[in-house]
Amino acid sequence: MRKEIEQAIGIKLYGISLEPILGEEKISTDDGWLILGLQTPHNSKTFVPSKQYIKDLVEDHIERGVPVFMKDSMKHCWDDEIIREFPEGMRGII
Repeated sequence: MRKEIEQAIGIKLYGISLEPILGEEKISTDDGWLILGLQTPHNSKTFVPSKQYIKDLVEDHIERGVPVFMKDSMKHCWDDEIIREFPEGMRGII
């Protein structure tokens, strides 16, 4: 789907930013960067994905070598330390 979007808008996309996460759809990118975050401010109406959905999403991208960056808001659905990975070309810049 990414290639179709790139052709339609005429620019190259570099990863996927899911912030805020509004559902548990299957999302995949083969290169670039996966950025995850929940709606802020967090309240009773904020959608919070299941921990299993986030675990599967993160593992899928890490296994394929795609860096994952989690916003602080992900603490609501992630038990481990927040992941803060950057694409190779951005390491040391940010």
